[in-house]
Amino acid sequence: MEWYLCGSKQHQHHKIANQRSQRIGHSVPKRCFETFGTKIMTKDFSYEPFDNLVASLREDDLIKQADILHHRLHVVAWTTRSELIQELAERLKIIQKQEYNRLSEASKSHFLTAVTMIKRVIPDFDEDE
Repeated sequence: MEWYLCGSKQHQHHKIANQRSQRIGHSVPKRCFETFGTKIMTKDFSYEPFDNLVASLREDDLIKQADILHHRLHVVAWTTRSELIQELAERLKIIQKQEYNRLSEASKSHFLTAVTMIKRVIPDFDEDE
């Protein structure tokens, strides 16, 4: 991934490194740190949909999924916000595959709200993959 803050020396360094990687045959994802950076994260991203989903999962007796999601949100110390977003996206995919049929209507609504939040940051996120 291209992890840089646009306009900085670090941006130029990583851009050159990514170009070198491409020349020698390594694939480099085209997601810029700005996608996950402070502009989007502070204004558009909220834990609230995920906390609501956790509460709703507990009401549906899906305690394990609720505990894992809560742990990822509030216990793990993430190095970057993008790591958190990626992990939340993966947890949503697991819930979709393993538990979606067991969710109440309220939980399904909270799940879709959480997916919408992820799609604000990762527009090409597909929970069905």
